[in-house]
Amino acid sequence: MVAAIVVLGVIFALLPTPQFQVLDLPFGVRVELPETRPAVASELAAQAAAAEEPLVGDRVVAAAEEPDSFSMIGVAFDRAPSEPVLARVREDDGTWSEWNELEQSLDDGPDPGTGEGEGLIATEPLWVGSATEYELSLAAADESIAEVALIKERAERVVTESVSMAEASIPAPF
Repeated sequence: MVAAIVVLGVIFALLPTPQFQVLDLPFGVRVELPETRPAVASELAAQAAAAEEPLVGDRVVAAAEEPDSFSMIGVAFDRAPSEPVLARVREDDGTWSEWNELEQSLDDGPDPGTGEGEGLIATEPLWVGSATEYELSLAAADESIAEVALIKERAERVVTESVSMAEASIPAPF
């Protein structure tokens, strides 16, 4: 019995002991554009103030509540949108944030003619902190080609270091 305890002690001293850490890891999801409704006059004024370019066509608003919070939002299209895309989120106090234009940069991303990312154009993601509800405003002509891109965070337990019990007792040389 004593021999078995000694053997187990030696084995456990040589086995690596993992050290775990919980990290918030971002991941992206693309979801269908929620059901839309026509933008009302009071929204159009606020949207026009937020957009750098004039809003000339009919606009629609898509709204959704997500089961998990997200930290960034963007929109992906099959082709370049015809007008600016705007987003806002519900604040912690229940009010809506200001409308923010989602920037589009055709300079970023795959080189033209390479086949990379063929057929996908996306806005730059907008940092929103932590939100569970959003509204998007886009041209009515663009709603059939749009998808919502959300960046969420999830806690992951990961091994950050693994050393044997024998080595764990040796102080670092620096």
